[in-house]
Amino acid sequence: MKHTWKRKRYTVTLTIDENHVPTKLTHKRRWIKALKSGKYKQGENMLFNGVEYCCLGVLASLTHHDQLLHGALTLTDRQLRIGTQSLEEKYGIGSQGNIPPTCEVTIRYPKCSKKTHCRDTDNCHKLTMINDCGVSFTIIAQIIDLIWK
Repeated sequence: MKHTWKRKRYTVTLTIDENHVPTKLTHKRRWIKALKSGKYKQGENMLFNGVEYCCLGVLASLTHHDQLLHGALTLTDRQLRIGTQSLEEKYGIGSQGNIPPTCEVTIRYPKCSKKTHCRDTDNCHKLTMINDCGVSFTIIAQIIDLIWK
């Protein structure tokens, strides 16, 4: 199954293998609603910088708002930890929002002047990468909805 979102700056394609079995994602509905709400200003390269959020920062803010504001959430060894628990242990989503291997997200850029790390095409295997490539929270919410149950 293939889903495509076309925007002026990029085209995102999500391909889901026919053998994909969605896994449960804790707080999925709340997270999707928050991403689409317009309440969170989208940022890059960090969970929360005092003003802007990464898509995973939005998830963390829903259940651990005080810890997020006070820097108690950490991104170490390429894994977000909430106290002693990883995201996978806490919510059912892998390190940095890993996309399951039965799914593929491709971002194509007609003109990539905004980001120095972008190529003409990026294959993204993590929600953090998709976020940092400038894909909107609305599209990220739709990707989450299609991949996880």
